[in-house]
Amino acid sequence: MSYTLFHSNFSGSTAVLVALNELRVPHEVVEVDYDDVVARKDSESLRRILKANPLAQFPTLVTPDGTVMTEMTAILLFLVNQHGTGTPWDLAHLNTRQLATLYRFMVYTSGNIYPTVTHENFPERFIDIPAAHKDQEKDILEWIRNRGESRRGEAFELLERLVREFNEETFGEAGANTTFLLGTSAPTILDLMMAVVSHYACHPRPTWMKEKCPRLARSAKRTVAQSAFVELYRTNQCAVILDTK
Repeated sequence: MSYTLFHSNFSGSTAVLVALNELRVPHEVVEVDYDDVVARKDSESLRRILKANPLAQFPTLVTPDGTVMTEMTAILLFLVNQHGTGTPWDLAHLNTRQLATLYRFMVYTSGNIYPTVTHENFPERFIDIPAAHKDQEKDILEWIRNRGESRRGEAFELLERLVREFNEETFGEAGANTTFLLGTSAPTILDLMMAVVSHYACHPRPTWMKEKCPRLARSAKRTVAQSAFVELYRTNQCAVILDTK
C-alpha cells in the first residue's frame, strides 16, 4: 500500500510531492488540472479528488490505511513524523527551541500567508455584492485582491523579522549568517515548505522576496538548489528563485 497525492502543478501540493520524494515514501500521484477543478469540469481525476475531499483542495493526501489528509502543514508534519526518523529531515535533530519555533512558523504560514492567495485568486468567495451595487463589482473584487496581496506582504515581512530575531537570540552574532530558517546546517521541513510558499510572494516575483525578505529568499534558494528533486520544483514553477542574483 502507498500514499495517494492529488496534485496540481503550481499549487501547494508541490511541497507534499517534494516531501514524499525526499523521504523516499512510496506514493501515487493523481494529476488534476487546476482550472478543471475551479470550473468543475468533469473528469476521472476530478471525481476521485471530490470523493476524497469534497472541497477538492490541493494538497489532498490519502494515507495507506485510507485516511484522508488536507492542509499543507498537517500533511508535512505527519509525513516527517512517520517517515523522517534516521533521515536528514528527522525532527530529533532539532533542540526544543528549534522544534517549538518550527511548529509556530509552519502554522503561522498556513494561517496568515497561504490564505491570502485565495483572496487574490478568488475574491468573489469573500463577498456577496448586493444587486444595487453590481455596477461596482469589478472595483470591489479588485479591492479585495489588492488587500489580499498587501496582507500577504505584511505577513511575509513579519515572518522575516521573526526568523531574524530567532537566529540572533539563539546563536548570537553567528545568527546573522545562518542559511536555513532555524539555524540548522541542512534544511528542515519548515525550509521545504517555505521554499514553495515563497513563490506566492507579492509581485514582482521573485525579486520582491529577495528585496523585502532576504533571509526567507536565501533559505528558499539553498533548499531548492541542494534538493535531489530540483526538477520537481522546476516543473511546478517553484525554482525561479534559483535564477535570482
